[in-house]
Amino acid sequence: MATRFGHRGWVTVAIGALVIAGVGPAMVASPVWAEGPEHAVTSDVELLTAQPIQALETALGPVSGLAALVRHLTVGDPESTIEPRALGPEVALVQSRLDTLGFRPGPIDGTYGGQTYSAVLALQKHEGLERTGLVDPITRAALAGLVASGPRDDLLGDRIEIDPARQIIFLVVGKDVSVINTSTGNGEPYIRYNGATAIARTPRGDFAIGQRYDGNQVGFLGTLYRPMYFSGPFAIHGSGSVPGYAASHGCARTSFDDMDFLWTVIPGDMQVYSYDRP
Repeated sequence: MATRFGHRGWVTVAIGALVIAGVGPAMVASPVWAEGPEHAVTSDVELLTAQPIQALETALGPVSGLAALVRHLTVGDPESTIEPRALGPEVALVQSRLDTLGFRPGPIDGTYGGQTYSAVLALQKHEGLERTGLVDPITRAALAGLVASGPRDDLLGDRIEIDPARQIIFLVVGKDVSVINTSTGNGEPYIRYNGATAIARTPRGDFAIGQRYDGNQVGFLGTLYRPMYFSGPFAIHGSGSVPGYAASHGCARTSFDDMDFLWTVIPGDMQVYSYDRP
């Protein structure tokens, strides 16, 4: 996960925003990277002239110092709150940063739609923040650098990790890590198709993707979009309801967009680990 959270993407976004805001390429030194993402460094950013700084302050609000400017360009105004359905360049900055960190905000188009909302929820769940879906000052601070643990270090290879405690899924493929919003079993009793009572709990253990269904599969408890089964009747599947809390009968729900993504990258035998973190 560290490879997605390095400084390279952070500075790249900032430089891109500088160019958008009117700071030409000649005003920013080209980045120079050391060997390996763990040691990524940049050359010093050349001093910006007063005119570009003033232009940026006009466009994005006042900042104090170059470090504050770069952070401002990366995550936007640290004191403001962005709500769903918002439009504009600050939304695009948040989307770009979420994407750099491995979350899935959808197209970086400046539109705070459903997939961006889902990605913000995943970020808040990952960091143990209040699950509001709002990009408030605390959430913006989290965008500057994640501090909570990512995928488990003791698990190897390409895999899916279901983390019911935080209500997120990690997809690990090589060095790339995607963090996906999910809603798992809510722990409440429910009636099964045969009339028996069961507890809505997502299975824990080591599994593998087995049967898959490409489409909407209608079952006794509802409709599952593109389900990928990993333990008996339990599947990772798309749903129109993936809230900030556990709400399913035991499956791991994702957004439709996330499910389309997972469907294209997950092979039929990929390992699935569902666990309670120690």
